[in-house]
Amino acid sequence: SIHHEQKVVQSKENTQKGKPGSDVTPAKLPPKKPFVPLGGNRYSEYRNGAYIPPAWKESELKELARVALARKGRVKMAMEHAWNGYRTFAWGTDELLPLTNVGQDNWGGIGATLVDSLSTLWLLGMKDEFWEARDWVKDNLDFSKVGTISVFETTIRNLGGLLSAYDLSHVAVFL
Repeated sequence: SIHHEQKVVQSKENTQKGKPGSDVTPAKLPPKKPFVPLGGNRYSEYRNGAYIPPAWKESELKELARVALARKGRVKMAMEHAWNGYRTFAWGTDELLPLTNVGQDNWGGIGATLVDSLSTLWLLGMKDEFWEARDWVKDNLDFSKVGTISVFETTIRNLGGLLSAYDLSHVAVFL
């Protein structure tokens, strides 16, 4: 029989039992076309800043406010759950492994989750938790004992966490 180039054909030299697809070779693919990113004139109405979105109807605004309020409560509940797990099982460590309820110091042992969470605690109104975390920072955060770190993770989680906590609370211990 004649095999067409686009068909998948049996490969005699590549047969390995037990491996899916090991007894076939892929059909010859057409040449790749160069990738052309979307762009050009997409969203041209936004380019000069003149676009004004349509006004919301009063009923739409009320529905959006209702949904936002419901989401706000759920987000705070999720943070309370996550924070309580971290506080109970991994206080002061870099992160909580949730399946084993064990704390782990894989970002240098500098309380990465705690420091990174400061601004979230503040913004969600979890001030008691914020002040408790502030006390940990004041009494325990010590960069002189840090081993190998990820500069990226330390910058976004620790430096960013401390700066945002200071910006929100004006507590000097975060500087």
